Amino acid sequence: MSLQFKKGCWVAVLIFIVLFVLISTIIIWQISKSYGLTRAPYIPIPDKITENASCQIVLRIPPAEPILERVLPWEQLKNNTPIPMPQTTIPMALPYELGLWATTEFARNRVSFTFAINEKRLGPLAYEILQSAQPWREIKEIEWDSNGLQFPQRGYLSLWGSIKIPEGVEERVLKDWQKESKSIPKLNPQSKHLCEIQLDLANGDFLVWTACILNAQGVNWEEELKNNQFANMIYEIAKKLKKLNISADPTSTPDELNVKVVLQADPEVQSQLEFFIGGMGFPMLQDYLKTQLGMTLEGKLVWDKNRNGLTGDLRLKNFENFLRTQLASLVR
Repeated sequence: MSLQFKKGCWVAVLIFIVLFVLISTIIIWQISKSYGLTRAPYIPIPDKITENASCQIVLRIPPAEPILERVLPWEQLKNNTPIPMPQTTIPMALPYELGLWATTEFARNRVSFTFAINEKRLGPLAYEILQSAQPWREIKEIEWDSNGLQFPQRGYLSLWGSIKIPEGVEERVLKDWQKESKSIPKLNPQSKHLCEIQLDLANGDFLVWTACILNAQGVNWEEELKNNQFANMIYEIAKKLKKLNISADPTSTPDELNVKVVLQADPEVQSQLEFFIGGMGFPMLQDYLKTQLGMTLEGKLVWDKNRNGLTGDLRLKNFENFLRTQLASLVR
């Protein structure tokens, strides 16, 4: 065998290896692009919230991962779903953040909602599945965007919908609420809380949301306000509310969350808030959580004159069994 022939063989082998690596890389890249196997960029949900959103909710998944590890029904997922190696696949595919915000638009006579997901992996696949099934259409009370789920870029999916504001609500808001000059600030994109909720209560949105919920249940909000003495007392207090902030974080103890609450209001309704919410509403919530859901909510709400509101540093315990049961019921 000549030296030139040997060199030719080695060149051919080298070319074959290079082509094989190149073709394999292209195939893997195309599969990754189609299914979103690579990690998507982190896009903080608060950065996407509109400036005038009166309701803002963000759920961050990384702080919840130890909880999910304990409550997800791994054996059922392994046996009853096509998910390969669920204890490896699911943690890799969990999103960074979930978000919801709402805006009252009297000009359109609607309350608009935006649901957002900052996906980490498998976003294109999730988009195709959800866009095909469109499970949100089952909620008939909400008018959904005809285009369905939006997926403008890797890392961000969103869904828009709206609900009609019942007749007479805008007139009552203009009559009983003095429009604040500034909207509430957006949630901090640098925050690491597991969950954050922020509600603007200074501009009549409390009435808007309540009327929309009652209307969706077939209840006339004006009749309810007129005939229900307790509802009327709550309404008078609601006119003096300013803002509600709630944050929740896992503690070092499993099955326990630290929940911080700040409900700001005019000082003139301090006694009413302490009685109706601190003295009645909060104990009722504690009893419901314990008797109906098996959870324990420890702590109390007290007035903080420095913050002009009811505040609470609470502990929610024994919630994981409820989550475990609910998740198991979904995977059968």
